Amino acid sequence: MKKLSCLLLALLMLLTVLPLGVAAETADTGSVSTDTTKEGTGSSGGYREYREQYANAQKSDATVSVALNGALMADGSAPEFVENKDGALTAIKVEDGEKFTVALTVPKEGLYQVRVDYKTFKGKDIDMLCGLYIDGKLPFSSALGMTLGRVWKDSTESSFKDAQGNEYRPIQIEEFTWTHSYLCAKDDHVDGGYQFYFSAGEHTLSFESVQEGFIVGAITLCQERSVPTYEEYLAALKAEGKTPEKLTVDPINIAAEDAAFKSHPVLYSIADYSSCLTEPYQYNKSLQNTIGGENWTTKGQWIEWSVDVKTAGFYQLVYRYKQNFKSGSFSVRQLRVDGEVPFAEAEAIAFKYDLGWGVDVLGGKENPAYIYLGEGTHSLRLEVVYGPFAELCMEVQDCLDELNVLYRKVMMITGAAPDTLRDYNIATLVPGCEELCQELGDRLTAATNKLIEMTGERGSETALLDKLATQLFDFAEDAEEIPSRFSTFNSNISGLATWLMNITKQPVLFDYLELEPIGTELPPAEAPWYESVANEFMRFLCSFVEDYDNIMPPIDTEEEPVNLWLSVGRDQAIVMQSIITSGFTDSTGIPVNLRLIDLTVLMRAVAANQGPDLALYQDQGTIINYAMRNALQDLYDLEKEGVPRAEVEEVLKRFPAESYVPFKFQGSLYALPENINYNVLFYRTDIMEILGYTEENAVPETWEDVYDMLAVFQKNKLEFGVASSFTTASNSAISPIFLSMLFQYNGNVYDEEGRTCVLNEPQGVAAFEEFCNLYTKHGLSLKTDLLTRFRTGEIPMLINNFTFANELSITAPEIDGLWKMALLPGVRDENGNVNHATQLSCSGTVMFSNARNKKNTWELIKWWTGDDAQTEYARQIESALTRASRWTSANKVAMENIAWSREEMAVIKDQLNHAVALPEVAGGYYTGRSVNNALRSVVNSNLPVKETLYEFVKDINEELALKRKELGLE
Repeated sequence: MKKLSCLLLALLMLLTVLPLGVAAETADTGSVSTDTTKEGTGSSGGYREYREQYANAQKSDATVSVALNGALMADGSAPEFVENKDGALTAIKVEDGEKFTVALTVPKEGLYQVRVDYKTFKGKDIDMLCGLYIDGKLPFSSALGMTLGRVWKDSTESSFKDAQGNEYRPIQIEEFTWTHSYLCAKDDHVDGGYQFYFSAGEHTLSFESVQEGFIVGAITLCQERSVPTYEEYLAALKAEGKTPEKLTVDPINIAAEDAAFKSHPVLYSIADYSSCLTEPYQYNKSLQNTIGGENWTTKGQWIEWSVDVKTAGFYQLVYRYKQNFKSGSFSVRQLRVDGEVPFAEAEAIAFKYDLGWGVDVLGGKENPAYIYLGEGTHSLRLEVVYGPFAELCMEVQDCLDELNVLYRKVMMITGAAPDTLRDYNIATLVPGCEELCQELGDRLTAATNKLIEMTGERGSETALLDKLATQLFDFAEDAEEIPSRFSTFNSNISGLATWLMNITKQPVLFDYLELEPIGTELPPAEAPWYESVANEFMRFLCSFVEDYDNIMPPIDTEEEPVNLWLSVGRDQAIVMQSIITSGFTDSTGIPVNLRLIDLTVLMRAVAANQGPDLALYQDQGTIINYAMRNALQDLYDLEKEGVPRAEVEEVLKRFPAESYVPFKFQGSLYALPENINYNVLFYRTDIMEILGYTEENAVPETWEDVYDMLAVFQKNKLEFGVASSFTTASNSAISPIFLSMLFQYNGNVYDEEGRTCVLNEPQGVAAFEEFCNLYTKHGLSLKTDLLTRFRTGEIPMLINNFTFANELSITAPEIDGLWKMALLPGVRDENGNVNHATQLSCSGTVMFSNARNKKNTWELIKWWTGDDAQTEYARQIESALTRASRWTSANKVAMENIAWSREEMAVIKDQLNHAVALPEVAGGYYTGRSVNNALRSVVNSNLPVKETLYEFVKDINEELALKRKELGLE
């Protein structure tokens, strides 16, 4: 009997280690394969596999010009033909989302690059993405996201100086010109263009606009020019009678900040104060004297300068630069002279790490390489390339993809927090796991050795690779080590993704380039120590007298300026001032005095009658708090200032109707909307595919659909995530998820007068109960790292603000193309319609009741919230601070112009149609705090839902009554 009991106990223990996801029938949605082959990763079906497939194919030396005159659009119609660069109507205009197909004959089998001659037209100021289909098929996944860049330059329309003589970066404007590109995805670790395989014979090419429209002038199958060695370059010139000789001419200095053209508006000039040798320089002024730095890091970004050469001959190219960004490594640039790489030594110029400024010459100080330039105007272009990092990054990316798959497979067995005392039989349940760990460890070790060979040292750049490789070798010996070290394994994989993102960045800052006669002594890189000390001392003294918070351009007018206070970064303030000057002051003659302040100062300054005329970026709760204390001007009550109410109502048509609901109080309007935010659904397309969901059923329409998916997620140790607003006890914001559910049930937080809380009505109770069930019944986490866990796939679906897309794009580029946005799940009514309501929140622009000139202040508010100003601000702020600072304008026209993709914008607009704003009331801060405390009481103390809500609603109503009485509203 005792032996039988032991046998049964052993059998029971064996059954408990079998994961539900693996035990499920393969036909069920949510079943997961445990094979360790790659699936659902960024490189699955990618370019690397494509090249391996055609590893024996040779690069063709043939050139095939594709005739565009017989092109057909996707619907069989003829395309829109427009002028080509020669003036003939032979170019095809392709709008965003359109696709055309052309036929061609390939005379010779082999690999070809695809060159596209194109021209841009006015769009959303972002890179264009295109797709290429060969004979109706996509050759590999990244062929659907190949980059066509734009061309930019500095605006010269106005001066960019303030009243104190400080310079600001000029506005970037697009140059609509013909250019060309060899097709390749910007985020793929490949220099140059992709190699596409074509057999000899008849083929079709389908060319698709994936993001933004453009004009195609020519498509050519060819190979980029083969770059000669430096010896071959000199030999070819010598055959023409040109030999390197020293010229008796002065050096030609090129200020780096005076670039003729650039590939991206983020490549603007920068003020650098680190050395008094930087040109130009004043210790008491901010001058735009450099370019590049951390903005100039991404493959394909280039800066081009124009130089006028008076005397033909050989020159050495000297540059003063600073590369103190990549410790223990180097940045790489490719030099093109008049559009061509002159010789192999210019293909990958290394800029090594150093704390200070450096001066170097092309080819190196020991053996400089000389460039021959004829008399006339020439272009010099430096472009970011991977160079020797390309193959290394491709290999590490491939390892990262496989590690992510392995991590998810183990997690689907063990969960995110494995029991360290349990035997999961990982080697059995994940076949080939130990062999894969050994292989990946070997590959990472080889990558480490390659990096040491490139940089000449083992340090911080190699530490993570060594650490992860060592861990993988341990797992290869015993796969049961994985669950016990799962958290560290997760951290190491996330660290590897960050490492890869950082290693591919190639920042370098330039002061100047100089073309010097052969043999010229190089200029100094740094000033003598005594000059540096004197310069820093003078800068220290100036810090006591210079006003760095006041940003106002020199205006020749006696009109009193409108005082505008901002609590933002200096970069945003400079962008704001530049567009105010060029877009508002120049047209109206009304000057604007912009000042940077700490937000905590604003209320005290207003109370003391020392505040501004208006303030921007005020959140909706703060606005009504000001209004209830008579600090704000009612925008409906500007009749005596010559602003009729009809004009205000006309301005309000710029915004969604719900966006200004929080700014209304007792029939008055106290602000105009600036930007808006609301939640949408995010999901990982690759994980959903692994779980057995198709494109048609991967998005839940209702909360019931979510609960069905939760069963599948939890079976595979995955989670559904929601952004939480109750992570701290002092948080007074009502959870947007709860509000969304409430609005979906057609409930309200307050009565129509805003006097009492009505969450105790049936709709409120139903919404609160469903909200609590997310955590009590369905096991959602109250607090979790959504970004990290969505990135690793532990949370394949979540609800968050739509700006989460920007965060993903910046911090998780390895999953680009593997996630999408969709409408929030909703509640189905008795008629079968689904209510997808979401809570809308916004910030606004306010005019203070003691504004000095209310008419002029209104004119500024009206201009700032207008279509053109909001579009220009959104464009410039993203250019200056990247997509991470993308402006989410409340202006409907500007929203259309912001640089979202076509697919993203469709979801954002659709969800906006379901957005509902919460009115602000006196004492509203207590409502959010109480609802969050009620949730904690239900989740943590298992208190009954209804009774708990009723008690807290009672407390809320008592606080609302007290606050109304305190403010004299009763």
